[in-house]
Formats: sequence, structure tokens, C-alpha cells
Amino acid sequence: MIDTPTLQFFGCSFTSLETSDTGCLFNNFKNVVSEKLQYSFVNHSKSGHANEKIIDDVYNFYNNNLTANNIYVIQFSFNDRFGMYSDLVDKFISMCKREHPDDYTESILINFYNDWLKYFYSRKGRIQEFRKQVDFLCAWLRSNNVKFVCFGMDQDMDAEYYTGSFYERNNFIKFENTYSLYGYACMNKLRIADIPEYNRMNIPFDYHLNNDGHTYIANKIVEKIENKQFY
Repeated sequence: MIDTPTLQFFGCSFTSLETSDTGCLFNNFKNVVSEKLQYSFVNHSKSGHANEKIIDDVYNFYNNNLTANNIYVIQFSFNDRFGMYSDLVDKFISMCKREHPDDYTESILINFYNDWLKYFYSRKGRIQEFRKQVDFLCAWLRSNNVKFVCFGMDQDMDAEYYTGSFYERNNFIKFENTYSLYGYACMNKLRIADIPEYNRMNIPFDYHLNNDGHTYIANKIVEKIENKQFY
């Protein structure tokens, strides 16, 4: 019996969402990749995840699944999100919500996050920290013979603080002339908000991928996996 790998998807809402509040229909790229390769998949992504949480999820999943035959598809999020372990809720959290708390605990987290953005956020610092953490994570995955593919959303994925070797050694997908999927989606009308039918004042704007966007990234991932370009 052939031991086919299982796809393990990590990321934020760009990986997790299956529906849009606008009513726009799309087939999430997780499903497309799974269907094309005929591999099953497990979803670890969730809306709002910061890169620290995504890295924590990858690390913890591997340590609890040492012998499994897996391919990790790691979608990194935006650098202005922040993740850390919080004793307040006794778990690792991500912060990206800036207003309208649902409860008192969330109001504390939102106030902290807004202060962090105001007083401590540094574009250069966040890029350098992301670069370091990705280097550590991917080197560790390679040392354990884990197959993985990475791609980024943040429009600073092409920042001057990166080098070509960073993308190569960490197996990042390139989207024509950029390493930012979100930047590429903006330029090529691959977001739900780029469809005139769903870009009206009486419905919420949705800047996630539309169906063409999901098809595009799915094909990029499949190409990597079929060519065994894992790391």
C-alpha cells in the first residue's frame, strides 16, 4: 500500500476561510491542492493568526507527529500583527483586532495591541525578526527531513532586508516579480473586492482572495510539490 502524504496547512484567514460575508463563492486553495494531488489535508490555519502563532503551530504540530508522512504548506501573515503567550487566557494568542471588543478580556488585549502599534512597532524590526524566526524554523524543519513549502502575504516580503538566498533556502513561492501574494493579488485583481459585483457600499469589503486567486496559488503550490521542490 502506497503511503501518500498528508497536506498540513498553516496560516491565517487567507488559508482558513471557505466563505465570504459578501456572498462571493470560491473554492479555497486547500481544497484545490488536495483535489489535484489526491492527498488528504488537515487545516491548522485560523483568521487573525500572526506569524508568531503560525510558527508556534508548526513547531508544536511537528513535535506531536514525529513519524507522520506530511507536507507542510506554510502561509505567513502580516508583520503588523503580533503573537505571544498570554497568562491572561493561558494560551498563545494573536493580536490584529484594534476595536470593538467582545468582552473585558478582549478589551485588555486590544488596548495592549494598540499601545504596541503606537509605541513599539518598527517596520525594520518586524522584518528582521520575521527573517530570523523563519530561518530558524525552516532550518529546523530541514534538519528533521520535513517537506515544506512557504509563501508570504505581507507586502514587505520584497523589502531590502531580505536576500535572494533567504527565499531559496526557505522554499518561498515567487509570484512573477514579487514574493508577496497579497501584493500580486492587488496588482492582478485576485481579491473579492476587485470584483465589481462585490465592491459596493452596501456590502462589507472583503480583501481576501477570489476564486481566481485561490486557483492561482493552488497551481503554484501543486507545481512545487509535483516537482518535489520542498526545501
